[in-house]
Amino acid sequence: MSNKITITGNIGRDPELRYTGQNGLAVCTISVGATPRRKSQSGEWEDRGAAQWYRLTAFEDEAEAWAEAFNKGDKVTATGTLVVDEFTRKDGTAGYALELVGATVGRVPVAPRPQNRSQGAAYGAGEGSQVPQHGQASFGAPQGGTVNDPWATAQGATPPF
Repeated sequence: MSNKITITGNIGRDPELRYTGQNGLAVCTISVGATPRRKSQSGEWEDRGAAQWYRLTAFEDEAEAWAEAFNKGDKVTATGTLVVDEFTRKDGTAGYALELVGATVGRVPVAPRPQNRSQGAAYGAGEGSQVPQHGQASFGAPQGGTVNDPWATAQGATPPF
């Protein structure tokens, strides 16, 4: 029986990319802290205890992609099989490490924060900001290019398939 779970939390430190022994296999490890939460009777979200830390590991091409894509502080959602590893600390007490095996990880988009209105800008649209124009790339797309999305272009009333 697998214990597949989904967590949402923040990456606690920059991804650790290393290469193993003679074959040079890429391995990337990230650590994600997630605080258990629930909705109260009043409908507000409340924390239910301390943050739980999960270790996520990727190999080969995926490892190199994680190392480039993620940074400390990024908010991510990860889904994988939960494995609990028990170990003995230096002081002799038992410890537990939580790991998501075979994890799929994605960044959670964060809404821009409003800037100080006295500066005359709201939601990052002030001087120095680039707001995508019609036909330009937006979140997750390459900077300065146009969108290569067939769904974003007008093809008439008949779908292309």
